[in-house]
Amino acid sequence: QPEDPDSVDEVKKISAVRVSNWLLEKGYLVRVEDKDGKHHREATKDGKIIGITNNVVEGQYGKNYVQYRFTPKAQRFIYENLPEIFTIRKRN
Repeated sequence: QPEDPDSVDEVKKISAVRVSNWLLEKGYLVRVEDKDGKHHREATKDGKIIGITNNVVEGQYGKNYVQYRFTPKAQRFIYENLPEIFTIRKRN
């Protein structure tokens, strides 16, 4: 018989925003202002060391932007740091 989902202990969820904010606070990402006044995040030197890459991606209307991505090495780093990432408070 399947287990009742309501009876299962609460599953902790972790959002991409929480991970990104933690990486920013730890200095693995930096916030960069674009020419149009908007912001994006990019890997710092330390971020690249742990396996985060900066990639130029073609966006809507042919406008290019930088997107950071996680290599398997970076994914492993994040996984190993999940207990600390869970402890940070959500920003407004």
